[in-house]
Amino acid sequence: MELVQRIAAIYLIALCQAADLRGLEHLSLPTRAAYDAVRGVCAFLDRDRPLDADIERVVTLIRSGDLRGVVELETQDTVSGETIR
Repeated sequence: MELVQRIAAIYLIALCQAADLRGLEHLSLPTRAAYDAVRGVCAFLDRDRPLDADIERVVTLIRSGDLRGVVELETQDTVSGETIR
């Protein structure tokens, strides 16, 4: 499970970088919530740097359930309270 979480963290960092380069206006609300959570612990990569600490902070975000929590908040339909899939 630890390896899967590390790989997921690396992908999330790469996906946030792609969103920054492409434009945040293309993100859905749940995706934007995930983006904001990851960017809260891992800054935009504007130069080469070691990513070990960033990866560990994103892994912590995954393990704590905080990432899932912010995404689930955005997937609730504000009118009916039903989950949007």
